[in-house]
Amino acid sequence: MTDLLQNAILSGDKDLLSYLISTGLNINKLLPNGRAPLNAAIASGNDVIISLLMSSDANVEVQDSFR
Repeated sequence: MTDLLQNAILSGDKDLLSYLISTGLNINKLLPNGRAPLNAAIASGNDVIISLLMSSDANVEVQDSFR
């Protein structure tokens, strides 16, 4: 499921991200690319995705772990 989360964030797919959040997916788990979801959204510059993650209690303390 983190692959889907990564795709939703990087492609800016608000509907998919909303759906994944509604299923209870952990939005603080590192993505397959080693980025924290919120950090990936910030790097993409998509304010809508950033806002959606923040309003869904994304943890600002989660750190990236690049591989």
